[in-house]
Amino acid sequence: MGTAGALGLAYSRYALGERVLAMNGDSILQLSLASMWNLHAARGAEASIALACVPDTSRYGSVGVNEEGWVTSFSEKSTGRKPGFINGGVYLFEPSVMDRVVKDRSISLERQVLPAQLTRGLLAFKSAGYFIDIGIPQDLARAQSELGVVVGL
Repeated sequence: MGTAGALGLAYSRYALGERVLAMNGDSILQLSLASMWNLHAARGAEASIALACVPDTSRYGSVGVNEEGWVTSFSEKSTGRKPGFINGGVYLFEPSVMDRVVKDRSISLERQVLPAQLTRGLLAFKSAGYFIDIGIPQDLARAQSELGVVVGL
């Protein structure tokens, strides 16, 4: 069902009409969820995304943010190494966002829902906390070493 299709299905069954906190299952970002929640509410955001600050965005693609703290763009992965902010895999969505997610077909949060949200407003929550994505074997091994846990597939 894709990342958004599965989230939409869960929303329709278990959280209809509620604000949704969603997280990627293959990454860890250290942040204050309470601070993110409070910023989201205080700014009246319809959708918020946690951003991780990394020394090299080339593997992930980067996220552009304006001076007011709203996401302006998602850039594809590149060959040039540069520091910046990436999608940290933690999201807050109001029911109005979740109601637009199609529940009975495959849809991608990263490639379809989030880019479409740019015109409606997507609030950035920047984190300088620990980040790791276990999407490649080297980082799975690094996570096991750094976090002292065994992560199985």
